[in-house]
Amino acid sequence: MRFLLILAALSANAQDFSFTPADIRQGETLKLHGSADAAKARMNGITIPLFAEEDAGTFGLMPVGVEAEPVDYKLEFLDKAGAVIHEATVNVHDAHYPKQDIVISQALSELRASTEEADTVHAFLSGVSATRFWEEPLRVPVPGCMNSPFGASRLHNGKPTGDYHGGVDQRGAPGTPIHAVAAGTVRIAILTFCFWTNQHSGSLRA
Repeated sequence: MRFLLILAALSANAQDFSFTPADIRQGETLKLHGSADAAKARMNGITIPLFAEEDAGTFGLMPVGVEAEPVDYKLEFLDKAGAVIHEATVNVHDAHYPKQDIVISQALSELRASTEEADTVHAFLSGVSATRFWEEPLRVPVPGCMNSPFGASRLHNGKPTGDYHGGVDQRGAPGTPIHAVAAGTVRIAILTFCFWTNQHSGSLRA
């Protein structure tokens, strides 16, 4: 009888933890649901906070890197003290991202961020807030076509750069309103170049 009670308790505890989608590709995001005592989650060297939900559970978003190996990873849910309270296995699939050649001038290809700019971006990306400032669903900034997808390997004038497209480029008619994906505060602004797509060659031109 005692064994059955322990087994039932373990089963009930496991139901407090879940993630979606069950199979995920490189560069995508897992939606995590944990028990009320789950404060953080950890996978492949990345630790994220979990936020309290109205149903007494917790919720968080776990990113899977574009360059993460397509293998099985151990997902750990942690309590406030950092102890592991639940483990699961996440199968990451190869996303088979395309290659994208950008045709630019020699002067543009040699541009590099200054040390101050690089430090500013690094400090911003390294910050983690203990407060959840976003709610789902997030919306698309422009309702229209996409001319440069996330994750594409970047080449400059046919030469590999070792980089990939970390965002999504959309195209809209002049005057089309651009909406924020969610309410928030602008913390950093980055200047980007505008490219047009050569539909025949699959390349982008500045």
